[in-house]
Amino acid sequence: MINIIRIISLFPAQLFFDDEDTIIKNQMEQMVNSYDKYMKRITFGREDALRTMTVNLVQVKSGDCVLEVGCATGTLSLESKRQAGQTGSVFGLPLLSFVR
Repeated sequence: MINIIRIISLFPAQLFFDDEDTIIKNQMEQMVNSYDKYMKRITFGREDALRTMTVNLVQVKSGDCVLEVGCATGTLSLESKRQAGQTGSVFGLPLLSFVR
C-alpha cells in the first residue's frame, strides 16, 4: 500500500522580511542550547509523556514514513522513529531551514 503524504505550509513564502529573518534566526539559534531544558520546565517534567502522546495521536506505526517540520532538537522525531521501527523512516526539518 502506498501512503500519500501531503505537506501544507502554514507560512506564506514572503511572510518574513529580510530584517525580520535575521532577528528570528538569531533568536532561534540562541534558543537551541536551552530548548530541551525549557520544554522540561514548561511541561512540568512531563515532556516524555507529551512526546509519546503526540506520536500515539498521530498513530505512527511500524514501517511508517514521518516528516516532522519544525523539529527543533529532534526529540519528537526520535520518538517517532522508535514507533516506526527499523522498517520506517523519519525525517526532521528544523524551522531554521526556512529562515534565510
